[in-house]
Amino acid sequence: MDWQDMRILQLHSRHSSVGGADRVVSTEATALIRGGMEVKQYLTTPVSVAGGRFAPAVEAIWNRDAQREVDEKIRDWQPDVVHLHTPFPGLSLAPIRTARSHGVPVVWTMHSFRSTCVAGTLIRDGRECRECVGSSSKLPAVLHGCYHQSRLRSAVMASGLAIHRAVRTVPDLVDLYLPLTEGAGRILGADGVPSSKIRVKPNFLLDRTVPVVPTPSSSPYVVFAGRLVPEKGVDTLIAAARKLRESGNSLRIVVAGDGPLADVVLAAESSGLVEYMGWLDEEGLLSLMAGAHALVLPSLWPEGMPISALQALSVGTPVVYAGHENLHDVIGSSAGAAFGVGDEGDLAGCLSRLDQLDLMRQHAYDRFASLYSESVGLSNLLEAYETVTRR
Repeated sequence: MDWQDMRILQLHSRHSSVGGADRVVSTEATALIRGGMEVKQYLTTPVSVAGGRFAPAVEAIWNRDAQREVDEKIRDWQPDVVHLHTPFPGLSLAPIRTARSHGVPVVWTMHSFRSTCVAGTLIRDGRECRECVGSSSKLPAVLHGCYHQSRLRSAVMASGLAIHRAVRTVPDLVDLYLPLTEGAGRILGADGVPSSKIRVKPNFLLDRTVPVVPTPSSSPYVVFAGRLVPEKGVDTLIAAARKLRESGNSLRIVVAGDGPLADVVLAAESSGLVEYMGWLDEEGLLSLMAGAHALVLPSLWPEGMPISALQALSVGTPVVYAGHENLHDVIGSSAGAAFGVGDEGDLAGCLSRLDQLDLMRQHAYDRFASLYSESVGLSNLLEAYETVTRR
């Protein structure tokens, strides 16, 4: 097939606030169009699966409106590939069946672990949990109220997964699953997806018109960039900052982002533990990262592939990260340093050794250029499409 003639239909349930998956959808669309392909999108309006709201709950299980609209787009435009990104809660898995009824292959990027974990994070009560991996009913998630701390909402999400597994929407009708890392691919395999349907495809960043030049600050600082939510390890970061201050270390810890724990970060700023910048646009964030000695990723959950890590690597900034297998797959040992998940003392120790991190700057940029640049990312994407269109 001539790539210049290829048509890609992207399907994505947008988040209530712009997240990493939303950015990936936009990035991939731009890269495909730059590469000469045609792209159309079906993006749903963010919805909430809340108690007492029956319609959104049903739509999360089997969204007939989404099926109808996807059916119309396929009939009118005749895409070569349907690329599903985030199906929940606004799409459901039903459009997969619609695409396959037209003979259009489906690839699904696994931005989180929601195909096997209703919370999407593989953590419960601050600890890693894999009770539902390989379970068709996802009953443990319902009993523990893993989705938004609600048994009712968890039952809705679990029902959506169980029903589509029972009627073989998954894994049978998805032609190719695209986990972001090798570790995520192994979790898919443990949940029953055949290895022949799994292909690792990392996220990537678009080439920038004006490169950001690394300019480490004379007043050393590290950066946390992301949503201020418990699973991102905000409490671990603040506790590590407190340990640094108690030891007499004046390293600046700059926090960029917004979310439910913003008040916690503001309180930490009032105590002199961190500096809070709020939400920054991409240009401001990259400039902040370029001057930092490290990006800090203290996540309690294994993460998919955080865009902030790729942004840091792209400006030659090493990453200090919680030692999840997934994050090690992304960053490696030469472009950053790992610490024990949730261990503020270990994190404080890593942050006290900035001289070692400075030696990793070139390795950080080299890793980005070889794995996460636009040309590499587009090539990986097209290879995935080629795999399913030639079957």
